[in-house]
Amino acid sequence: MRNSIAETKAYELGFNSYKDYIKNSFYWHAFRQRVIRDTCSVCNEYGNKKWMHLHHLTYERLGAEIPEDVVTLCEFCHDQAHKLVWDGEANLEDAHFILRKKHLEVGFQMAFNFDDRCNQPDRAA
Repeated sequence: MRNSIAETKAYELGFNSYKDYIKNSFYWHAFRQRVIRDTCSVCNEYGNKKWMHLHHLTYERLGAEIPEDVVTLCEFCHDQAHKLVWDGEANLEDAHFILRKKHLEVGFQMAFNFDDRCNQPDRAA
């Protein structure tokens, strides 16, 4: 299990898993709508809010998050932030700062060698 803190907190709230909490929590969905931004805090890419992610900086208040507990990231940057955490290179709180620093220093093309994955077309229905 990659994130036992989030899993434990979700279970304590009556959810089967953290994924279940994100998918089915009325609180999370209302909170997300209130705080989600349309730009990624790492790469500043603009996107449809529906496809942006909220990255938890802490799971301390899972089920009662406050805006300071999360940061808006595009899907690619969110995946990269969790890769840093899973690889032990950063904690949840610092991962997006490290990505932002890499982005500013050398740009994502060089830092992550990807083909414009952040610049996904607007997927609004």
